[in-house]
Amino acid sequence: MPAPTEPAPTDALIVGAGPAALALAAELRARHHSVRIVAPHAPQAFPATYGAWLHDLPGWAQACAAHVWTDVRVYTGPQPTPLLRPYALLDNTRFLHALLDRAGPLTWTVGTVTHAVPGPDGWTVHTREGHALSARFVVDAAGHAGSLRRPRHP
Repeated sequence: MPAPTEPAPTDALIVGAGPAALALAAELRARHHSVRIVAPHAPQAFPATYGAWLHDLPGWAQACAAHVWTDVRVYTGPQPTPLLRPYALLDNTRFLHALLDRAGPLTWTVGTVTHAVPGPDGWTVHTREGHALSARFVVDAAGHAGSLRRPRHP
């Protein structure tokens, strides 16, 4: 029986499956790069609450608004300060699907990244599940703690 082969290299391997990872994947795919996402789970709605000034969002993201407040005020003293800008709360499920639709076909690997090794043609990313995945470049978009750590040198 032949040994299992590892998947073909991709242009970009993105660690993580949050909004930053998927937005980057969509932008890279729009520029005709192949993209692999590595995350501990299949696509799922984001657990955090996301909001933004409505007019700072592109049109496709404005369509993901669950609610828009038009009378936004800040209370830092006895009198409110009107901010005069509508603020949007995003529907995380709609936001996820909009990002996935924008990205188009992605290669998705369910797994946990343990480390990445540089090589002559890019990087090899290793997962706890035993995968060795090659890519020209790697982005750690796995949140504030990240998955990849730079080695410390004396």
